[in-house]
Amino acid sequence: MLTLSMLAAAFAGCLGGDDEPEPEPEWSLTAAPDVNPVWVESGWDPIIPNLNAGEMCEAIISAMTKTDERDQVVDFTRAYYTSSQGVIGGSGAAAISAVGDLNMAGTTIGLQSGTTSDLYAADNLAAATISAYEDFPSVIAALNNGDVDYAMGDAPVLSLEGDLMVTFSDENFGLAVREDSGELQAALDVAIGAVVASGEYDAIYGAWFDGAVTLADDTTADTATAYPTPSEGSDLTQVLESGDLRLCTDPFYPPFEAYDADGNVEGFDADMADAIVDEIAAHYMGTENPMFQAPVSATTKIGLLNPLTGPIAVYAPPFTAAAQMAIDDLNAAGGNFELIEADSGCSGDVASGAAQSLVDAGVVGVAGAACSGASMAANAVLDAAGVVQVSYASTNPGLSDADAYPGFWRVVPSDAIQGPAMADMATAAGASNPALLHMTNDYGSGLADALPRGLHLKRQWVRSQFSKKNTDEFSFVF
Repeated sequence: MLTLSMLAAAFAGCLGGDDEPEPEPEWSLTAAPDVNPVWVESGWDPIIPNLNAGEMCEAIISAMTKTDERDQVVDFTRAYYTSSQGVIGGSGAAAISAVGDLNMAGTTIGLQSGTTSDLYAADNLAAATISAYEDFPSVIAALNNGDVDYAMGDAPVLSLEGDLMVTFSDENFGLAVREDSGELQAALDVAIGAVVASGEYDAIYGAWFDGAVTLADDTTADTATAYPTPSEGSDLTQVLESGDLRLCTDPFYPPFEAYDADGNVEGFDADMADAIVDEIAAHYMGTENPMFQAPVSATTKIGLLNPLTGPIAVYAPPFTAAAQMAIDDLNAAGGNFELIEADSGCSGDVASGAAQSLVDAGVVGVAGAACSGASMAANAVLDAAGVVQVSYASTNPGLSDADAYPGFWRVVPSDAIQGPAMADMATAAGASNPALLHMTNDYGSGLADALPRGLHLKRQWVRSQFSKKNTDEFSFVF
């Protein structure tokens, strides 16, 4: 018998009601146009837990040494830097010839907690007092304050703070990923290998370190040599589709990672991260893969107003030598400074023209002039251009007037101080009827004005002046 329900089912079948659902479309990667590193600041102690929590970052690049203990909770890429531990001493610290010399009672060592230095000290320097700090800047502050005798850490980092006393314990740095991030680890391994093979690694290394590259090859048969095919839901897929490789880092560890003046992360690790993501993007997205170019630091020009001509030209060569020594010291410390010299003579007319030539040359500051009159005239030109002026010899008291001579500084005392000192000398010598003979230039007049105020004379006294241009006006009688 044909029932209504059977009839309804028949109609439903004819209408396709029992058809199988349409199959889901096969997954395919939808890649972003490019991949860029995104820096995520993390303290050092929680950096691995932050990675494994899965919210902050996909990888760590933070001068992290590959150790067996860490390898139990994260996976490491092949080495991207080979380092060593080192020791520097504070003021008055005794010299050492081996790290074992620190293993004695009464020796205090500062280091960053949770680092390989911390582990080494715990295992090998039990007799010493170990002070572990949360971050590296605190270690150096403790050393400089005298709270610890020595600082221990990665040799390249310590060498920026002082002279290395010893180095020891070679070790390799790697990027860390979560243990379920095999595809991302493989892509990073291949990218690091490509950076090394292309010669780009050498260029990056040379931008941050002196000497030959010492990167150890710690690859094994399990190290990837070909880029993996990304799968749905993997960390590699997340990176490729978002275009962001989030990198946890402790950015207070130059020269590996630190903030620049604009708040951007810079350093060896930062440049390596850029090169690595460029390799990955070139493979998966077909983007250009530019070679690393070391930034050329801008040269900072410092002007010197020097009396190359005029009455005190004899002093010009020592002034030049002293200024160049200062520039050399700044450059030896990593600066990029250039000395631009101009003849200020000992007159306002010459100095104002010299000051303008320094402004035109692009100086950011000027040392000089020597003569007070030259400094006064130069100041009008320099201050108008926003160039600070620091004199090494101008002593006229009037230059202390910040309204009349804005932007002027000096490293010698004013004649307002020298005058009373001369008065004290005259009084101590028993001079009761002094006479003063002085030159008419700004230096001589300023000093002459300051002297009688120091003598506190109650009666008239003799003061005479002369021009340097007409020295035969006087005969000197002693």
